[in-house]
Amino acid sequence: MASAPQISIVIPSFNSGEYIGEALDSALAQVGVQTEVIVVDDGSTDDTVARVQAYGDRVRLIQQANQGSAVARNRGVAEARADYIAFLDADDYWHPQKLSRQWAAVQAGAELVYARFTLWHAGADGRFPPALAYLTESQAAGRMSKPARRGWLYIDLLLDCEVWTSTVLAHKALLNKVGGFDTSLRKGQDYDLWLKLANEAEWHGVSESLALYRIHDQNITRSVKAENFEYRILSTAYRRWGLVNRDGRRLPADTMQARLARSARTFADAHLAARSGDIATNYYRISLTHQPLAPRVWLNWLRARLLPR
Repeated sequence: MASAPQISIVIPSFNSGEYIGEALDSALAQVGVQTEVIVVDDGSTDDTVARVQAYGDRVRLIQQANQGSAVARNRGVAEARADYIAFLDADDYWHPQKLSRQWAAVQAGAELVYARFTLWHAGADGRFPPALAYLTESQAAGRMSKPARRGWLYIDLLLDCEVWTSTVLAHKALLNKVGGFDTSLRKGQDYDLWLKLANEAEWHGVSESLALYRIHDQNITRSVKAENFEYRILSTAYRRWGLVNRDGRRLPADTMQARLARSARTFADAHLAARSGDIATNYYRISLTHQPLAPRVWLNWLRARLLPR
């Protein structure tokens, strides 16, 4: 690279050979900023490494034994040469001006920047439509995530994880200050990190959709786990920071109780559908500790109890 990068792009990969080419092409196509692209391969057993190596010295490849995406992202941050880090998942896609539009916010003083995004669904033939055309058309049609916000967003994020990993641009010093991604979380490491960061700095949301989130069967967020990591993350944040923003805004306690109840209930519903009686029973019980007067939850708790063990 002719000059030091302004932004380091960190891409964790694990058996991502089918999609990583489009992600890398979109990272390398960024205009208006100096970048370096870092892929941390987390023990892939498919052709991911060969596909990354085909890009030569345009991409820094770091290989490690399989330890999870949180470890991979933290490794990428540690290896990054730039002061700002942008995260991109190996199956997603960026608009060519994604980083330049966010960099404008950095130049105006922002340390944490995110953007809106669009869900990228395959067509009836199982193929994903051309990325840039799909993103442009979706934005024109208003098919985007929630409107982006600016300011101290801790209590907003408690209610909903509006920030998505492949849209985040953050100062490396901030990431290090809060300890990066929690490697003990199998799921939701990003949500946990955004909550921690939201207590350290204001978020700057870019109103445009600048990325595509590919929806497919291998998405980790679509699989059911034995532990409700969202509930763990929310409970930990509640205990640590309470319900008050750095700007003084407060979240009503009953609203937070409803949020915790919903997290536990939704998780229990998924396990009831999967006929995992013990897990469903436990999380219905947890939901009821937050909202005891919930007839449907009591009924489903009973159904879960009656499932064969």
